Amino acid sequence: MKRVLAFVIIALLSLFSFLSAQTPSHASRQAGLLGSQESQDLQNEEAEKEGLTRIENDAILGRLKKEKILVKLPTHKNLKIDYRLPPQFRFCLPQVRTFLIKFASDPRGRGRIVVNSATRTDTYQRRLRKHNPNAIILSSHVFGCTVDIAKKGHTPAQLNAMREYLRALKIKGVIEPVEEFRQSVFHIMVFKSYVENKSPQ
Repeated sequence: MKRVLAFVIIALLSLFSFLSAQTPSHASRQAGLLGSQESQDLQNEEAEKEGLTRIENDAILGRLKKEKILVKLPTHKNLKIDYRLPPQFRFCLPQVRTFLIKFASDPRGRGRIVVNSATRTDTYQRRLRKHNPNAIILSSHVFGCTVDIAKKGHTPAQLNAMREYLRALKIKGVIEPVEEFRQSVFHIMVFKSYVENKSPQ
């Protein structure tokens, strides 16, 4: 009887942990991390305001790399690049690279950060759209200013720490983060003001 009871308790705790990681938390709603048309409009407006180049095809992607406008995603002991991310898309704008280094270096116990998406071309974005409902037609990924960070593999406490970190930067107005649930990631657009303001986080 004791073994059965212990098994039930463990199963319920595991279920609670899974649901906490997959469903919008109260903290997430308060922080405004859930996707919305308002958030999408803000991302598009910021890209236009900053005069970012829309990466329509591989030729433009290659030119931006050659001109060092796009830089390689950083390497860090607490940061991993998903092996499924095509090598040609493992690039970003400099402010994104700075953000990732600081995010990975932060000591608040979030575990290893996994980047599973970064810069995309319009062509690639349309291809993603066929099987990923989160891949909207006009995405900030096609400007090189956005990364997706996986939620999978993190505990509920680590996810809440990530939400808190992103929320603080959103309030400062230097990033626009969206917590996605159909695809378990944090979608994060990093503004130029992130480096211009020399954010401590």
